[in-house]
Amino acid sequence: MKLKAAFSYSLNNRTLPGCVASARIEPHANKESLITVSSSNKVIIQGVESSLHISDGVRCLSLLPLEDERDAIVVGTDSHLIVYDAHDNVTLFQREVPDGVNCFAIGSLANFGTLILCGGNCAIWGFNKNGEDVFWTVTGDLVTALALADLDGDSQNELIVGSQDYEIRLFKGDLMREEIIEIDVVISLCHIRDSLYAYALGNGSVGVYDNTTRLWRTKSKVNIVSIMLFPSSDYLACIWTAGKVDIRRVTSGEDVMKEQLNGEVSGAIRSKSSPESSHELTIVFNDGKVRGMEMEQPEDDDQDPAALLREFGQKKHNLLVELNNFEQEERVGIEEAPQFRIPANTQVKTVLHVNITERRIELEVIADQTVPIRGTVILAEGIFDGESFVQLQDSNADCNDSMIIPIYPQKDMHIEMHVHAVLGYPQSEIVNLVLSRHRLPRFSRFALLPNTEEIVFPESKVELNDVEVRPSLLADWIQGQIIVINIEQLSLPIELTTFDFKFVRCQPCEKTNLVLQIQNGTLSVFCDDLEATSAIIQSIALHFGWEKLSSHAVFPKEFEKIKKIIADMDYMYEVRDRLGTDISEKHSLLKEMILRAEDAMAIDEMVLGRKYYTRLRNVERAVRQDYLIGANNHETLVTSLRSLHKMIEIGSKLRVGQPSQAVVSACREAISTENLSLIPKIIEFGAV
Repeated sequence: MKLKAAFSYSLNNRTLPGCVASARIEPHANKESLITVSSSNKVIIQGVESSLHISDGVRCLSLLPLEDERDAIVVGTDSHLIVYDAHDNVTLFQREVPDGVNCFAIGSLANFGTLILCGGNCAIWGFNKNGEDVFWTVTGDLVTALALADLDGDSQNELIVGSQDYEIRLFKGDLMREEIIEIDVVISLCHIRDSLYAYALGNGSVGVYDNTTRLWRTKSKVNIVSIMLFPSSDYLACIWTAGKVDIRRVTSGEDVMKEQLNGEVSGAIRSKSSPESSHELTIVFNDGKVRGMEMEQPEDDDQDPAALLREFGQKKHNLLVELNNFEQEERVGIEEAPQFRIPANTQVKTVLHVNITERRIELEVIADQTVPIRGTVILAEGIFDGESFVQLQDSNADCNDSMIIPIYPQKDMHIEMHVHAVLGYPQSEIVNLVLSRHRLPRFSRFALLPNTEEIVFPESKVELNDVEVRPSLLADWIQGQIIVINIEQLSLPIELTTFDFKFVRCQPCEKTNLVLQIQNGTLSVFCDDLEATSAIIQSIALHFGWEKLSSHAVFPKEFEKIKKIIADMDYMYEVRDRLGTDISEKHSLLKEMILRAEDAMAIDEMVLGRKYYTRLRNVERAVRQDYLIGANNHETLVTSLRSLHKMIEIGSKLRVGQPSQAVVSACREAISTENLSLIPKIIEFGAV
């Protein structure tokens, strides 16, 4: 299996990254035309001399299938959604999206029919084919990737959302069903088949999930541009910015083909350039060059003899190096004193400790049979920069058979740590590498305190309604999700109905406490961290299988923040309206000054003409200043809107099921009716 060139040409324009599509422009067309966006925000259609100029900055591009087997071009800009019919040269509709459109997913969702789903700042907007706003929901951060897939086999698509907060969320309708935490920004999603979908991250990672279970993952130092199914649904094509093309098996991630192209890639798409051809992999470069690649199946399955010889030569070299290492170890072991030899059955174990004084977690690596540890290498996602950490002992000092490494989890997620302990005596030149694994619980930033420990209760809390919990049952959840040093603390009588579980956050810069209080079966969560509280409630609900949960939230500081955001937004809306009126008046004044100045020059009234041109210059400066103020005001407004959407998303996660969905719908209604003052009350008491 290898790629061969199918076609190549140049667009004579530099292109925007990620803005590539392949569309059927003519009705009932059996070939497709390449659609790209130039760096000057012009939508360029292959084979069409004219182009569509967009005044706003273009962020993304997609296609909307029409009834006569042709496609409309869907453009997402900094402030609008535009749907353009290139065949009839008409804009079907244009809608304002206040926080801009970062990505698209187009298809059927739940009972809404075919939607154009737009990923914005902490929100997802859905428009039908008539341009009506029929869908809206919130996410935790800026939406960077969208995909539609029927993951549960009920003939209705779920929405897969990738966001800037490193999370993949699965939505059933407008209700979030699952949440997957990754290690970097999710930049691309691709549905494969059934419950399989691929993802790509900003750090160069690519992988495949089966629903919420990761099948495989690989990583490159180069950023990825696009992932797609090519040449069939059994293979995933990965295109990287540096021109590298990988084709991997969907189920295993096995690399079956590699190709290196010259140039910096802007985007890639699966296309069909002629009726006779099969689907090609069309790659667009930043400088406007376009290359089409198609699969070439070799006539026979015999490998190239030279490549086969190189492969076996490399294997022989690796085996000889390994054999030489064994011989050297045996030779040195005989020459050295017996006490310097490491027993063959030496094991390494890892133990977690909580340093309450320093407010940190410590991982102790211990080697049995008193074998010294020369150093430790830990590979883990979401803890260390670069996903790795190395700690070495001073080679001149006496090494111990244990080593303590401080651990600072950055997010509330399950973390698998791969611990590589380097064992060896300081006097010896031979070391052994022993592998051990340790899994951190999801809420490893919190540690359980003794029952007798006195802590300051947080002033914020959430009271869960309509559920009854016993301390002995909640202890099972704590044991699996939070660090517990003394397991005997969780041995509670079944008949106990009132108890306080006290926790401390193990991060030096934070003084956050957590209390899970049960009084006569009613559970309350005391914590000043709103986001952590929502994650804990969702995890507890999943553990107990609660499908519907309402609550009463009390977060004075967070509610004050929301009120301040709303007040700022009201002021910024007022500034925007006032600036719009002022700029309109000054535009009229500019036209008047130009006409008066031209009339004065026509009748040789130079002094009067100079006077009007001076006024024209002053008004033009004032208009520029107003535009600058308006741009800054819009940027601040988008930031505030993003913060508000995030608060709504977190507030909805203080409930489960229909009550959670009701909070999102009620907040959406409050925003659309400009009754923003209701939002803090909705988050506090919920909605019906």
